[in-house]
Amino acid sequence: MSPVARPPRAPVAPRDPAVEARERFARFAPGVRAARPPSAAEARILDACAVPRTLREHAAECARAIPPALLAGDGGAVPAGRAALEAAALERLRRLAGEGHLVAEAELLGWLGARLEAGAGSSPAPRIGALCIPTRNRPGTLARGLESWLEHGARHGRETEVVVLDDSDSADARAENRRTLRALAGRHRRAAFAADHARRGAYARVLAAAAGVPEETARFALLGDARLGATYGATRNALLLDGAGGLCLQVDDDTLATVCRPPGAREELALALAPDPNEYWFASSFDAALAAVEVVDEDFLAVHERLLGSTPGECAASGRSGPARVGVPWDEAYLARVSEPGARVAVSFGGIVGDCGGPGRAQWRLALRGPSLERLAAGADGFAARLRARQLVKCTTRAGLGTGAYCMAGNMGVDLRVLLPPFVPGGIAEDALFGTLRAALFPRLLSGFVPRAIVHRPHPPRPDPALPVPLSTYANGVTGALVAEHLATGPAGEGAEALGILGAHLEALGALEADAFAARVREAMGRAAAAAVRQMETLLAATRGAPPHWRAAVEESRRETATLLEREDPSAPADLPGSDDARRAAFRLLLRGYGRVLRSWPALVEAAAELRGRGVRLAEPA
Repeated sequence: MSPVARPPRAPVAPRDPAVEARERFARFAPGVRAARPPSAAEARILDACAVPRTLREHAAECARAIPPALLAGDGGAVPAGRAALEAAALERLRRLAGEGHLVAEAELLGWLGARLEAGAGSSPAPRIGALCIPTRNRPGTLARGLESWLEHGARHGRETEVVVLDDSDSADARAENRRTLRALAGRHRRAAFAADHARRGAYARVLAAAAGVPEETARFALLGDARLGATYGATRNALLLDGAGGLCLQVDDDTLATVCRPPGAREELALALAPDPNEYWFASSFDAALAAVEVVDEDFLAVHERLLGSTPGECAASGRSGPARVGVPWDEAYLARVSEPGARVAVSFGGIVGDCGGPGRAQWRLALRGPSLERLAAGADGFAARLRARQLVKCTTRAGLGTGAYCMAGNMGVDLRVLLPPFVPGGIAEDALFGTLRAALFPRLLSGFVPRAIVHRPHPPRPDPALPVPLSTYANGVTGALVAEHLATGPAGEGAEALGILGAHLEALGALEADAFAARVREAMGRAAAAAVRQMETLLAATRGAPPHWRAAVEESRRETATLLEREDPSAPADLPGSDDARRAAFRLLLRGYGRVLRSWPALVEAAAELRGRGVRLAEPA
């Protein structure tokens, strides 16, 4: 990645009250761009300015959080009273901004705009060519979802083809799914394609020969293995390869094309976002979740097309998401990635209204920030229910670009004109690992977020769990810990090279003898669990004034994490089927197989695109 030229020093902060009231400032590489390094007291003040605010808002926060003596300055009288503290803080902040320790958003936008201009082409935004729906053993659910999405497309004049990837193991379910797809696509005059197990197996032979890789590797990528239980990732790999060379939108079969605008949504484009920029609203029922949003009649594919497949410069220049702003954080390395030549939005995400989709363990909600955390922790009454609630609204309130590992594949646009990592073909939470690899191994491929959600409503409804789901190991979570450790200490790489390096590493781990494998995995998971415990301890130390019920829940989660490896063997993850020995053998198989897929994936993608160009694709006409 090329070095980034820093913005010029900020001018003296505006003293015009009207200008000062609206201009936002934040710390940006403090002490680097300024004429002098900050003093210890100034560094403490600057630490409080990481979030962009107006100078007066910063002054109020400093008066609240920083000892008065630090605001007084060297030899100055300590201010008495809140108004005097804020006035002293404001004067110090004006001086720090004038010296370049703080940067104004207008200045930062100008700097970013100059860098992005080169990437703002004049070609029209690419169009999504396929709506992709994976399904398994629930024809009624597929029929309901297909009807909703096809009606939505007809209402908005879309001619997008529909691809159903059928993972059903029931012949009756497969036959009913095919009949439903033919009937609905015919009614709406849409091109429709489908692929089941047999079709994927046949295509794997053709693809392997074209790519020059072992057929076993192609089959594992496309079908997974029965010994691994869940095969969600293999289904998603099939969709990636079927659509090679175009853009697609993947939605789960139990979603509905009811487009929703979340509370507080605004039409603007944030040029840098936090890893998970979604806000969360927790509801007691589906009806309550739906009542919290505004249902809008908008083309949902077009909403994704505002960002998907475009460069950041094109996203900003088009204005289709609103005026550009600088999101959070104002971090030099972060913004450098967004404005890097070759950067492109390769995946895009919308939100959901309804079932959160998880298995019931939601302790990650304890780490939420801002208004989402306030809504979660608002009062002890109902806190436990909100912590476990399946029904929610999860959506960003503005469009934006990010470089983090967030991934929710059930509502995801994908640009298949570029190389992306494969999904792990077995186990749950396959999309989380996909997001990790995209962010780490493909730094120029960004994620886009759109401030619209769709309805996720399984039928029959899944009840909220009566008790918290216990913390447990799962194969892709352990794989994620192994991958993170390798990325932190292993050889560098990017793109296809990085996939090959990581693939060889995972294959070697999976080839270890059982005892050596168990020891290696336990060591890695021990370090990962210890790091998670330290993060929670830091969180507790930094939030001593937080509600006691929230602190108690964080402390309970900390204890549960600290004792996880006393209860479970991570080398035999609990989500895999069978005995301890069977799960350990399956996990080793998963790592070996996924390692081979990672090494072969660039060749498989290239071959799939070439075959598609010759009229040979994975899915067949329905």
